[in-house]
Amino acid sequence: MAEYGASSLSVQKAMALLKQDGYAISRPGKGAFVAHPDADGDSGDGEAGNTPVGGTAARVEALELALAETLDQLTALSARVEALEAGGTERGC
Repeated sequence: MAEYGASSLSVQKAMALLKQDGYAISRPGKGAFVAHPDADGDSGDGEAGNTPVGGTAARVEALELALAETLDQLTALSARVEALEAGGTERGC
């Protein structure tokens, strides 16, 4: 949240989507982990989903890129809204 200036609600929604798509899993009392791509939910060791696997770095990089693009879009949208609000104030006078 601090690194990207995201709200806790945005992070919660992102985590829910990652879990829904199978990229992350939660372990009560332990936290959230990157899901193993071929895990069926239990690897037999009781710790499924918290082992780094090949391809994880690429997934993280893709998610970071998507987040950066989204932040750029939000910044541009915010600037457009500010411009419209400034223009609306001038027309209203």
